[in-house]
Amino acid sequence: NIPKLLIDIFIVLLYLISHTLVKYIQVTTLHVAINSSDTSMLIIVITTNFVEIKGSVFKKSNSDLLYKLTCSDIVERFQFVLFLGLILWDNFLMESSRNDRIQKIVWWVTCVMISETFVDWIKHSFITKLNDLSPNTYTKFRISLCESLARVRQNKDPYLYSYADVGVTYLGFPAIPLACLTIHMLKPIHMLKPLLESVDITITFIWMITIIWISLIFVKQVFSLLITGLASMRVSKI
Repeated sequence: NIPKLLIDIFIVLLYLISHTLVKYIQVTTLHVAINSSDTSMLIIVITTNFVEIKGSVFKKSNSDLLYKLTCSDIVERFQFVLFLGLILWDNFLMESSRNDRIQKIVWWVTCVMISETFVDWIKHSFITKLNDLSPNTYTKFRISLCESLARVRQNKDPYLYSYADVGVTYLGFPAIPLACLTIHMLKPIHMLKPLLESVDITITFIWMITIIWISLIFVKQVFSLLITGLASMRVSKI
């Protein structure tokens, strides 16, 4: 079984590197567009939104396809927020990006989020109208996701081992590639550069990684309790 295990590890690593590279290219393209002329950013916003509307509005759809589209939009919205936050953070770390550039980035971050929200609203309005789908369909989608979380909490789903599996299985959320991208973009060592010059770098690095790890575990547990608690409350009200 060892050769099979090594092959599986190699395939997983290859996928992880490839997927993370794709996400890095996306955030780099958005980064370059925001830091370049306003015309380039405006073209990207208009083009992506037009392609999104054209590719989904005028197609025949049903509740199952709408569910997949809704899950895809949820992941896309989260990725946009993460990408824009990483871009804002990266520019904030640059010594030359303190005033005008930061204001410009904040302006474009706001414009992109508003345009994405508006386009998604129009897209789903047209889809439900043209396909005679009730708006209550989205309530059923929410209940379905809440029931999935409740099954994990009660250990009734053999295919879901943790709360994170719900996002990966039902939403298609690429958690590990986005985590790798975030770790690469945050550059925590750069923030502690003055501190690392005055103390032992090994001890500081170990303490920094330990604190970050414990903090992330704590935040994960808090959010898991909040989300599963809300999901169980909604399921119990049905």
